[in-house]
Amino acid sequence: MLVTRKNLRGVIEALETGTYAVDCETTGLRAYHGDRLFSLIICNGATSWYFNFQQYKDLAPEWTLDREETCIKLRPFFQNPANIYYMQNAKFDMSMLYKEGVEFAGRIYDTEVMGRLLYNRNMTYSLGAMVKQIGLEKSSEVDDYIAKHKLFSWVEAPGKAKRAKWPHFDKVPFSIMSRYGETDGRITWELGEHQRRELGVLSLALTSSGETRPLGGLVATETGVTKTCFVMERQGIKVDRDYCQRAYEHGTRCAQEAQGEFSRLSGFHFQDSRLLLAKAFTAAGEKFPLTEKGNPSFTDEVLERFTTPLAKCLRDYRTASKRANTYFANFLYFADANDRIHPNMRQAGTDTGRFSYSDPNLQNVPTEDKSEFPVRRAFIPSGSDWTLVSIDFEQMEYRLLLDYAGEMGVIRKILDDGLDVHQATANKMGVGRQAAKTLNFLLLYGGGAQKLADGVGVTLEQAKKLKDLYFESLPEVSRKTRELTSKANTRGHIVNWAGRVCYFPWIPDARTGGQDRFAYRAANHFIQGGCADVVKIAMNRCRAYLSTRKSRLLLQVHDELVFEIHDSEMGIIPDLKVRMETAYPHRHLPLTCSVEASKLSWADQEPLVLKG
Repeated sequence: MLVTRKNLRGVIEALETGTYAVDCETTGLRAYHGDRLFSLIICNGATSWYFNFQQYKDLAPEWTLDREETCIKLRPFFQNPANIYYMQNAKFDMSMLYKEGVEFAGRIYDTEVMGRLLYNRNMTYSLGAMVKQIGLEKSSEVDDYIAKHKLFSWVEAPGKAKRAKWPHFDKVPFSIMSRYGETDGRITWELGEHQRRELGVLSLALTSSGETRPLGGLVATETGVTKTCFVMERQGIKVDRDYCQRAYEHGTRCAQEAQGEFSRLSGFHFQDSRLLLAKAFTAAGEKFPLTEKGNPSFTDEVLERFTTPLAKCLRDYRTASKRANTYFANFLYFADANDRIHPNMRQAGTDTGRFSYSDPNLQNVPTEDKSEFPVRRAFIPSGSDWTLVSIDFEQMEYRLLLDYAGEMGVIRKILDDGLDVHQATANKMGVGRQAAKTLNFLLLYGGGAQKLADGVGVTLEQAKKLKDLYFESLPEVSRKTRELTSKANTRGHIVNWAGRVCYFPWIPDARTGGQDRFAYRAANHFIQGGCADVVKIAMNRCRAYLSTRKSRLLLQVHDELVFEIHDSEMGIIPDLKVRMETAYPHRHLPLTCSVEASKLSWADQEPLVLKG
């Protein structure tokens, strides 16, 4: 149904308390860089209402609504706490509507997030792919029109290997755009309803089998995280533009110097291509490894094992180029007019439940950085009366594993003797801390005896014995690991402490030509997903606590939350720390957090000793 100036009042009055799909059509995808809302779709299942705010050629004036006036009139609808809203990639629509003075008080079900919660191993969670699974079809009319008339721009972001095609939806004719929008509203509503029913069915099946608690708590966490991430993204984090520019120029010079040295040593004009590098290394008499298929290999991992001059030049070039472009030029590109970056936090970005980041990816910002221009130094407080504070879960994954397994021998050494996880494990095994740390790491992230041998510096045979000793010394961890692997193999899924289901379907195995569930990853997925849910609960708690204060939550980076604390509220840091440490209902071993702070930058943080 097309909303006009004449029927606008009646449509708004018809928006009573209930369940709705909401979708925005916008001039672009950069909500914090000037793109704007040009139409809004609201659907209650029976009707899709299309609100048009853009003046089209030859379109009667009554079909074009005043955006500001309409959004003001719609505020009570969006601020109704009893409403439920279905949205695909909800944070984007929320950010566009926030620019129009609209905030959501009701519960938000992001269909992408709920799709991942229902089944975590799909290749894509696009609206089109998900509705196809339930017998619906997303219209391709707009995409076809854009492709036919070339209504798109190519955009190249620094540090990204490929340029992106950005469509101009606002240039599609009104008749096509309105049909498309109304269809999107209807299928989003149908998808949301379907997902809620399926979550109820899954919850009942899991609780009936005795595997887990009802899924309601996990669903509530995820719906809360959608709002938390929106608040964090909207706030953004400030970057030092001058520092980024200087760092970019420095990195570019270093990359050019490495290119020049490579050309001088090899006689070849530098290109970071496999064939050129193979010719250059061969001409210089330097060896290089081959892949299983016999192709030259110059991956970063391979180059780390080489000390030859050309290998060093190539490493130096890649390191400098990455720092200049993937980090500093990228930060400058994504910073808004107020020098704030608003990264895209994807709460459904991985199949374990962990976050992924994009535009830019702040999950991969290096921590150990002794360079002239540390990357984290680019991020600074908003002003002299603010402090960047990081509260970081300590050895979170290992502690959660020990607690869930009930490995009391190691737990007592941690609680009674004050040892950290790795030293407690080392004492239990009778080995050095580095060996125990490597073993703990391999257990959680996968890896065989050869990786252990390389990490500890022992023979393959010694590594195998170390691995056996590890599981003999930690029998409950061994039991839990075997149990998870067995469940993944026999049932095809495991369930973590929060009720998150992680599936292990049969997939082709290139090594054997058959199929495998790859159940050896079960322990890794169980712990990673379990920790991700702890972090999400902690984020919701901290956001709620800060909702009436000046201080704010800015970033989540793996097990670390980064806050910006106002000078007048420094006393709240212990409260935030407690809210994080109590997010996981431990049985034997609680989670603990460390705190660091700086008024200069993220890189300059130092341990903060809390009183009491």
